[in-house]
Amino acid sequence: MFGPLPCLIIGVGLILFLILYLRFHAFLALIASAIAVAVLSDRIPLDESIYLVANRFGEMMGAIGILLAFAAIIGKCLMDSGAAERIVRAFSRLFGAGRENYSLLSSGFVLSIPVFFDTVFYLLAPLARAVYARRKSQYVLIVCAAAAGGAVTHALVPPTPGPIAVAEELGVSIGLTMLIGVLASIIPVIVGGIFYARWIDRRMNVVPKDVLGVSQEELETTAGKPDSELPSLFASALPFALPVLLLAGSSVLIQVAGSGLLRLSDLNDPGVFLAKIKSADDPVSLHLNESLSGNTQMVLAGYDISTAPSLKLQKTVLDDINAAVKSASLYEESRFQDINLRPEATALLGQNVKKYALIRLNRMLLEDAYPDDLKRCSLGIVKWCEHFGG
Repeated sequence: MFGPLPCLIIGVGLILFLILYLRFHAFLALIASAIAVAVLSDRIPLDESIYLVANRFGEMMGAIGILLAFAAIIGKCLMDSGAAERIVRAFSRLFGAGRENYSLLSSGFVLSIPVFFDTVFYLLAPLARAVYARRKSQYVLIVCAAAAGGAVTHALVPPTPGPIAVAEELGVSIGLTMLIGVLASIIPVIVGGIFYARWIDRRMNVVPKDVLGVSQEELETTAGKPDSELPSLFASALPFALPVLLLAGSSVLIQVAGSGLLRLSDLNDPGVFLAKIKSADDPVSLHLNESLSGNTQMVLAGYDISTAPSLKLQKTVLDDINAAVKSASLYEESRFQDINLRPEATALLGQNVKKYALIRLNRMLLEDAYPDDLKRCSLGIVKWCEHFGG
């Protein structure tokens, strides 16, 4: 009934209405909105709308469900052990007395990477009240700073659901998404947590009450614990620092092991390889030849296979072949039916592999398709990183 843009507007509006006005749980609001969009879309058959929502939800949870579950476990451990409180105190000492808004801003920024934003806010809101109890002013500034730090990283940095879902949909590694998300979070945090927080604080005078399920007595008990009763700063930071290091390390190892794209140094004999691309009639060679640009095909057609190809021709053809390797169209089981593939490639061929992994998988397939022409790339550690490091 409606095109993509009206459906988007309806979906977002319905989410806001259900959550803000009717006080629906976020999960119910999102599922209801997804169903509404599927039903109203002119691109989805009505009888398939509910199935499509359930199917895509299942696919997404199959890809990110375990990661989200472990992130929730880490967050719960940080809360119950007092590790999160220990991190907040470390930031407070770093920025000094009178600058507690910066400490809460930084705490929210860091804690919302492994912990859901609502959980972080439940932690920081009572601390904001404790800061207000000492300062007797600027409560809005303190709360906005804490909220801004948590909201930005929750929206941009995995392992929170939104960034993970975007990375999965775009086929980008989670390690790279984390790095870019952290960098992209800096300016919004400064604008929202410092400049906007100060601006709105001058226009609003709010006095906190006993809310969020935390009484003043519980607040004083938590805040009054000595450092000796809390975990060390190293132990407190380890649960969220270790996943970050592992994910970043996997991206580094993938780069060290090789991106999967072909280089001139990977060819044993460039002339023989280009001759096969030009004249072989197997499905892989035909596909690569058809994927070359028109100009490259013309140049290659005039290439005399009895002579060594020029360096310029080698680079031109390899650039076009690498462009074809990036395409999922190479990743078709029928092309490799008569090729002796290694077990790792055979097990993955035909499965729903992540987009960013296709290049490395296709490199493995090309090595098996041209065993005498391409040098073996060390892909074992790469596949381990893909499956266990993001």
